[in-house]
Amino acid sequence: MARDGLLIDCNGVCVQRLTAAGLAFEDLGHVFLTHEHIDHIAALPNFIHQSWVKGCLYRADNRRTHPLHFYGNAPTIRAVRALLNAVKLPQHPHMFPFEFHELNDAGGTLTAGSITLTYFPVNHGPTPCFGLTTDGPNRRLVYSADTEPVQAIYDHLRDGDILIHDCNKIDVEINREHTTWAQIEALLPSLPNVTVYLVHLPMLGAAQNKKFEQDVTAKHGPRIVVGIDETSINL
Repeated sequence: MARDGLLIDCNGVCVQRLTAAGLAFEDLGHVFLTHEHIDHIAALPNFIHQSWVKGCLYRADNRRTHPLHFYGNAPTIRAVRALLNAVKLPQHPHMFPFEFHELNDAGGTLTAGSITLTYFPVNHGPTPCFGLTTDGPNRRLVYSADTEPVQAIYDHLRDGDILIHDCNKIDVEINREHTTWAQIEALLPSLPNVTVYLVHLPMLGAAQNKKFEQDVTAKHGPRIVVGIDETSINL
């Protein structure tokens, strides 16, 4: 059920992507926010407003009443509260309730709907940020979030697992507060049989993007995947 699902961060055309994936976004029950930066929370007002329109106004005889749970560190929860209050979303008539869960900076484990997550601190400069891991029936998914390389990410991985990794630059060796392709490539020998999805890639021209993808595939084969919208991963 959608209400048992979990959305991690919320930016861009979130509602359109969820709809394209065939998910009933208006019933989604849980949102985990890795950190407070605007490019990770900016689409929340639209996501919530559209959920309210579709789940409350269009369903007058069966309105959504179950809460939307938010999980994040203290500064992220403060930012989300301020953002939602700024556009007066909590005051909308028949708005479903919001529940905010402030997480320990040192990390921990939580159950959100049908999903159990382990979250842990990563290094996004002065901004507190969480990486994540969750287990499927056959393998584990680890998400670095926005971070420099930190050992905690790789300690969670086993043979055959999935790593979704921040890759903010492909043309420099080091990029402060993020991870570069050069750093990820240097780590690959220590990550046997792990499939790595590269996300948060720089905005390059179409030709440069294509060449990078072709070069990576030619050198590393299917174990390195350049992440694209609406990719599905089975665990």
